Amino acid sequence: MIKKSVKDYHEINDVYKRAIRLRIKRDGEKREEMSVIGAKAHGAYYDHIWEIDPNSDLRKFLLQLGTMEMGPEFEFSYEELDSIADRLIAGEDVTLLTLRY
Repeated sequence: MIKKSVKDYHEINDVYKRAIRLRIKRDGEKREEMSVIGAKAHGAYYDHIWEIDPNSDLRKFLLQLGTMEMGPEFEFSYEELDSIADRLIAGEDVTLLTLRY
C-alpha cells in the first residue's frame, strides 16, 4: 500500500466532503428513503476507507449517516439532512455538526 501525505489526505477528504454534501442535498430533495441514504453512506465509507484520512471525522460522519439503514430510530428527518447539507455546503467541517444516535 502506498502511504499518502497529509496534503493528499486533505485533498481527498475535500473531494469526498463535496460529493457527500451534494448527494445528501439531492437525495433529501428527492425524498429518498432514509434507509437508502444510510446504505449509500455506508457503502461510500467502505468503498473509500483506504483513501479517507484515518484521523478525519469524515469516517465517523459517514458511519453516523450509515446507521440510518438500521431502522427508524437512527434516521434523521429530511429537515435535519437538509440542514447538514447546507452546513457542509457553507464549508463547515463535519466535526461541527451535532449528530445524534
